[in-house]
Amino acid sequence: MRIKVALVGHPNVGKSVIFNNLTGLKAIVSNYPGTTVEIYEGKTRWKDFIIELIDTPGTYSLVPTTQAEEVTCRVILEERPDVIVHVVDATSIRRHLYLTLELLEVGAPVVLVVNQIDRAEALGVKIRKEELSRLLNIPVVMCIATKRVGMITLLDKIIEAYKRRSTAYPRYPKIIEGYLGLIEKMLKEELPPDLKRFSRFIAIHVILGNKIFNRLARAIPEHLKIEFPKYSRQIILER
Repeated sequence: MRIKVALVGHPNVGKSVIFNNLTGLKAIVSNYPGTTVEIYEGKTRWKDFIIELIDTPGTYSLVPTTQAEEVTCRVILEERPDVIVHVVDATSIRRHLYLTLELLEVGAPVVLVVNQIDRAEALGVKIRKEELSRLLNIPVVMCIATKRVGMITLLDKIIEAYKRRSTAYPRYPKIIEGYLGLIEKMLKEELPPDLKRFSRFIAIHVILGNKIFNRLARAIPEHLKIEFPKYSRQIILER
């Protein structure tokens, strides 16, 4: 059985080290179609599963401001990973959690990998793993990628997340959810079958002005579209 996994994270969080640890340096490097941005693909076997990994470009947000970020968003939508692994830096974890919330909105199972815990401990930074997992409602793996610490646990959590197929959508206040549901319903009629599973994620990003979805935004009546800036601000503030 195959599990497709996307590795996502800010630049320089150790994502590529984890990828190399898991794939054994046997990677296929290619430019993502229509771009000059490189992605890395590899695979590993674990407990009767073939785990196919895609190492995406360093990304701060799924609302892209660079071509690299646009590629990461496209990988998620076009490759449709079974599990998303979000790698964060333990020394500055708060800066990374905004992207975690964006990834949760995709609707695929997410595993959070807290890397460089040795550096965090040396700086006196304490990560409450269980509390973080409870608040986000996703598995959390503590890791030191350069020493291969946590790699077995990560593989196990990927398989568990795949089997459970559970998602943890962030919920917004009722007024935002009502408007979001209205936009989602309209967009669902425009989406091809393979993208309907992302309808909530796409609706949020249409409201946020993600340029990838400019064409879909045209399907929204002007009296609703005029509210995009207001609800965009509210969504950002609630994250």
